[in-house]
Amino acid sequence: MNTVVDTTVHCPVLTFGNVTKGNWEVKESEYQLGPKIGEGANAIIHKCQLSGMTCVAKQLKNGVDAGSQAYKDLVMELEILTSVQPHPNVVRFWGACIVNPNSPIIFEEFVDGPTLETYISSRNGSRLPKPTIFGWSLDLLRALDFLHNRDPIIIHRDLKPANLMLTKDLQTLKLADFGMSKKVERSQRDTKHHKGYTGTVRYMAPEVLSQRQGNYNEKADVFSASLIMWYIATSQRPPGKDLNEIRVALQNGAVPKSLHDRPPLSAVGWKGLEDIISRMWEHDPAKRPSAMESIEELNKLPDKPDISMGVAPKQQCCCVQ
Repeated sequence: MNTVVDTTVHCPVLTFGNVTKGNWEVKESEYQLGPKIGEGANAIIHKCQLSGMTCVAKQLKNGVDAGSQAYKDLVMELEILTSVQPHPNVVRFWGACIVNPNSPIIFEEFVDGPTLETYISSRNGSRLPKPTIFGWSLDLLRALDFLHNRDPIIIHRDLKPANLMLTKDLQTLKLADFGMSKKVERSQRDTKHHKGYTGTVRYMAPEVLSQRQGNYNEKADVFSASLIMWYIATSQRPPGKDLNEIRVALQNGAVPKSLHDRPPLSAVGWKGLEDIISRMWEHDPAKRPSAMESIEELNKLPDKPDISMGVAPKQQCCCVQ
């Protein structure tokens, strides 16, 4: 019987070595923390000045142990960020302060708009225009193609509207938060095992929801992206799923019906986009298109909107101060 191997590698020494080798190391004298602009269960985000440039600084809260999962996630995010070049649809990495290896600080681009979740919620169900739906969907898929079309492949594993940032002018969408991401050698794409139940249940692919450990690949991100595109198109949050109910059913040898449930495609109201989304959320990952194939399908839509004048909806942005 093959040993189940999880692909998450948490090696702070090697990761910090990448920071130094890549000239990403930030000295304590080079930054000044500003006001807190975000906070999670274990981490805190400050607006920051880094060598005269406005950015954000992410660090663990006081008392979070270096052996904790939160610490491992921060190290993984740093590992991912030091291994990729800048991309217009990925929040840019500016460096890290590793003076205290038990509490590294990551410096990233300050995106001056809201998250996709915050912005769409603020519209109270008002639908977005076609150019916005098209443009933001394209940005999301371009970010995924950037992560997937490489060796090793990077699987984000926590795609959701709260991890997608909008610029203040609402013209550009950027992917953030790589704490749950995985790097997988392309030669091991279909054999490597990962932990299941990873990410945010509402946007989780069936193959991730249905196993404690097992093989899945970057097509799990494509599934998550399909639900986000449905959300962008409808301004409605996709229905949630009960993870405990799914686990109990699987333990009893049953296939939970909710693994096959999808939001109503007709709510999209755009036939060409409905067809693309329906392929992206196929139950069988092998039947889903890649991010690049999805981009190509979007660009081939006969009623593709003209975005030459931009994609921003005509509504004031609830921007970050």
